[in-house]
Amino acid sequence: MNSDEYFVIADLHGRFDLLCKCFESIKKRTGNKSNIPTVIFLGDYVDRGPDSGSVVRYLMNIQKTGQLSDGTKLNIICLKGNHEDMLWWDYVEKNELYDPKVLESFGGSIPTEELVWMRDLPLYYIQDNNIFVHAYWDPELNIEQNLKPTCLIGSNILYNQTLWRRMDDIEPFKSKEYYLTHGHTPRELGPVKALNRINLDTKAYKTGRIVIGIYKYNIKGPIDFIEVKI
Repeated sequence: MNSDEYFVIADLHGRFDLLCKCFESIKKRTGNKSNIPTVIFLGDYVDRGPDSGSVVRYLMNIQKTGQLSDGTKLNIICLKGNHEDMLWWDYVEKNELYDPKVLESFGGSIPTEELVWMRDLPLYYIQDNNIFVHAYWDPELNIEQNLKPTCLIGSNILYNQTLWRRMDDIEPFKSKEYYLTHGHTPRELGPVKALNRINLDTKAYKTGRIVIGIYKYNIKGPIDFIEVKI
């Protein structure tokens, strides 16, 4: 990997202002090191906040170019959230939206390239003994089983539990191998820690607050945090 530290951000929900401020905080943390830092995003880039379109487009551009708009080199890994899953289902399959503001933020319609990008995002990422997902991971199942749609939500349609299932605040993650980092369950006073896991979702769209997890290679769980506020 490119640096001894990497960073994790959950549930931006259209807060492009917070995304930009997060990048500024990461640049201050990494200083003028020659290594290229990695940032892992845990999904839910759209809905609720004011500028989903800018969040998605900026992340897509960073993945294409390997750098921020000011030329700072950065490696990002973007995971899928349930709101990206829901956006594809509602907009493409049902021709409706959970949050109409999303269309406005994309200029009236969502381009195919952005839709496909959101649809095809990975559901998990493993680094050493840390596993990163949007919502949930069952330590008693293997990877293939975890990725199989098994979560029934409000109808007869099965969804993927890595995107949709919520964890209670005190629910432990009973894995001897991995530490779990996720978002999805909003907690204004978060992050929320439980045994062997952490929930980084701070309800940013409402609180104007993101807490970036700082991780070190070959170490389980975050070693520190950066709080970003607007």
